[in-house]
Amino acid sequence: MIFTISAATTRQYCDKYIQIAHRTMMKITKLPIISVSAFLSSVAIGIAQLGLIFLMKLYFKASAGTIGIFGAAWSISYFISCIVFRRFTSKILPRFSLLITLFGTALVFFIFLLIPNIPTAFITYILFGVLTAFYWPPLMSWLSKDYNHTELAKANGIFNFSWSLGGVLSSYIAGVLSKSGRFYPVEAAAILFALNGIFIVTSFFFVKDSNVTQIKTETTKFSLDQKQNPNRIPAWISNMFTYLVIGIIFNIFPVFANDILHFSEPQVGLILSFRALATMIGFIVLGQWHFWHFKSWVMPFSALCITISLISLSLLNHSLTFIGYTIFFIIIGLSMAATYTTSLFYSTVNSNNKDTMVTIHESLLTFGQVIGSSAGGIIYMHTSFSMMLQLLGILFIIMIALQFVYFKKIAHSR
Repeated sequence: MIFTISAATTRQYCDKYIQIAHRTMMKITKLPIISVSAFLSSVAIGIAQLGLIFLMKLYFKASAGTIGIFGAAWSISYFISCIVFRRFTSKILPRFSLLITLFGTALVFFIFLLIPNIPTAFITYILFGVLTAFYWPPLMSWLSKDYNHTELAKANGIFNFSWSLGGVLSSYIAGVLSKSGRFYPVEAAAILFALNGIFIVTSFFFVKDSNVTQIKTETTKFSLDQKQNPNRIPAWISNMFTYLVIGIIFNIFPVFANDILHFSEPQVGLILSFRALATMIGFIVLGQWHFWHFKSWVMPFSALCITISLISLSLLNHSLTFIGYTIFFIIIGLSMAATYTTSLFYSTVNSNNKDTMVTIHESLLTFGQVIGSSAGGIIYMHTSFSMMLQLLGILFIIMIALQFVYFKKIAHSR
């Protein structure tokens, strides 16, 4: 009798705690799911990209030009796929699209590990880019839905913090793994993508797509439609130019640092991690404070900081130490946070078609990364790292001048 009562009581308590746990899990909104997944993906992508660059340079002995084209291959395939598959990804649930990326990329990497050579590396990287197009645009579109502009800025801040934290960790991890074993970064990335896919599958049990959040609206003087938002196109252009620099930093700088500066793989990864850390801090600040909302000066100011860094690096690159490069990369990282945040914000706030705006945002930054990686590799191979940075600095000066003219014209027309 005592055993029967004890068993019944135990079942009663178990049922009670299961119900409490279920209610607690059902209160979880989409933002934690998006943030955790973005963090895991950012770590995996960063490890794979830098690890493959080191693999091409140190194991396959590829030239700087080949590595630049290799880096651009991912960006080009991603850029084209964002456009080609936009309608498809907009018609399916975001998480189904994410699963295509996560499990598909893990499979592609495992196949590459079985046949490791330059041709299969290019094929793998191209497929990696194609599959990534099923991840970021749907994820950001899912994030941006059902928020007013204040809530959207906060959500974007958390999201940007998550993926940028992944970027902080991934570069250094990639450097350490590459030093330990040439294929370790690819193996680690494949495992992380698979684990992320499992995480997304489990999220279906406690976050439903049909009632993730309630639509909230508020009346605000910033109720602008797409045609009345003069900051959108300048923000896109600033972000695209910033990603010219990012293409060089990710794909050409590791080659230059290893060949000319004789920095080790962990040192290169650490410099890139400090850049990512600065970007993450910038995302936190811009997510918490809204002083930059609808302020046109943010874009040319951020571009000016990058310009000063590029010119300084071009003049001092051979004499700078590890700490010197770290300082300038921190400045670039902070500026990148501003250009990326403004571009994403103006793409989605009060937009009637967030899917299209996010796709344009992603496509333009990818286009910038393509040009930076491919053209940067060719220029570096035929001239020097200094000349490449000086040419890029001149382009930034021209862009800043055109922005001043544009905003002055807008101010006079009001």
